[in-house]
Amino acid sequence: MPGRQLIVYDKRRSAIDQQQPYWFDAWGIDRNDPGQVVWRVEIRAGRDALTKLLAKKAIGRPCEAVEQHITPFLISAVEQIRYTQPTGHQANITRIPSHPLWHTVENALRDIPVMQAAALPEAKALGYLKERHLDMSLKLAFGNLINRLVLEGLTDADISDNFEHHARKRALDYLGTLDGERLDAKLQKARDRAEVFLTPS
Repeated sequence: MPGRQLIVYDKRRSAIDQQQPYWFDAWGIDRNDPGQVVWRVEIRAGRDALTKLLAKKAIGRPCEAVEQHITPFLISAVEQIRYTQPTGHQANITRIPSHPLWHTVENALRDIPVMQAAALPEAKALGYLKERHLDMSLKLAFGNLINRLVLEGLTDADISDNFEHHARKRALDYLGTLDGERLDAKLQKARDRAEVFLTPS
């Protein structure tokens, strides 16, 4: 419908595919148990819909205002857009019963508090993401180094037996190509990208 979207998908599968293990802590379930299913229902309000909703209250769109007035919008959305469970041939769509999942969604929206604590604390989510980035950056760095050594024609035995030496030499060679200003610029760019994960010293 104009100004709103409803999306239903398997969030457990999505968390595995997108390597987001922190969700399983939030849900309190075993990620390796295929019998555990988490259906995510996203109700999306477009900019125009939010503007129209909050204009009636003669207010802008700060987060507090959205949280205060969004519940009626969400309830209206799931009433006007339903996930149904057809039983045989039914010509009149209004008579097709809603899927049990939809009853759960409707009940959850009626009981939703205006403000609630996040199921997954931000610090914990950032911790997981930081560890993932650390792991990926290390694998990329040394994976690229191995590719470089192979391209240089070094033998497997030489790479394996002298890997630390080769890593140190290439690091020093690369550092020698950077003057102080270029190195500072690269360091600043790296810190800007990692800012969300860094705590003030």
